[in-house]
Amino acid sequence: MLTKATIKPRNKTQFLYDEACEIVCRGRLAARRGKLADEIDDIRRAFKKIAKLDFNRLSAELARFLQWYYYNHANDRKRGEKYEDLYFIHSKLANIEETLEVKYARISCKIKSTINPKQEVKDELLELCGEIEPYLQYNKAAISIAVFTLQILNAYYQKDNAKYIQTCQEAIRFLKEKGIRKEINFYLLLLPRLIQQGFFDEAHKCILESMETTNKGSNNYYRILYHYILLELYRGRYQQAQELYASTSRIKDKTVAEQVRIFRGYVSFLHRIGKID
Repeated sequence: MLTKATIKPRNKTQFLYDEACEIVCRGRLAARRGKLADEIDDIRRAFKKIAKLDFNRLSAELARFLQWYYYNHANDRKRGEKYEDLYFIHSKLANIEETLEVKYARISCKIKSTINPKQEVKDELLELCGEIEPYLQYNKAAISIAVFTLQILNAYYQKDNAKYIQTCQEAIRFLKEKGIRKEINFYLLLLPRLIQQGFFDEAHKCILESMETTNKGSNNYYRILYHYILLELYRGRYQQAQELYASTSRIKDKTVAEQVRIFRGYVSFLHRIGKID
């Protein structure tokens, strides 16, 4: 039997993923040795735990073990057909996820290699977004996050501010409805665009929403705070901006601290001209 991973999982979902990975490995070894039945109870329990968590490649492999067991060991055709259907469902979703990962890696590499990508790269991104948009119909988190991210990137290069904002909002709404706390990345994409476009009330609303679901003192919390300070400066609420800036003194991450430090000059200038106390 394989030993358990020594790295402590970050949360329950990570624990279930790690556990399922271990059981898949045990299943592979058992299948090669003709002893899959010895592991079938753990395989069945693992499949039940992760089937709704979008771990589709793992779910597909567990379903394949179960399908083989019920057809060839338990002689249970009904359950064999059940897990056969589940195998094909999860395999299809896993293939889509992995295809998106590969295509995302390719296009992001081309884009990151230059400040201003060539038109042919932008055209490739536009074509890719048209190709992957139907994947949203599966209503799966990993797939939808990848599609939304590429659509936002495309809207940025197409200079379509309305589409950019709309897609960020759709992504946030989707993740909230799913109960998946990964919307912070889309808030951080959305906030600067709302502020730049003058949608100050909407930006303020998004800041408060994102702060509610972000751990105070975390790097993401201070990234949101950066946009809060920026918003107050845009709105001419200089005293509020100074008070927010004063609460950033405990940032530990150097990159985030450097990002926020840009406001030091603004605060000093506003002091000199008497805009703030």
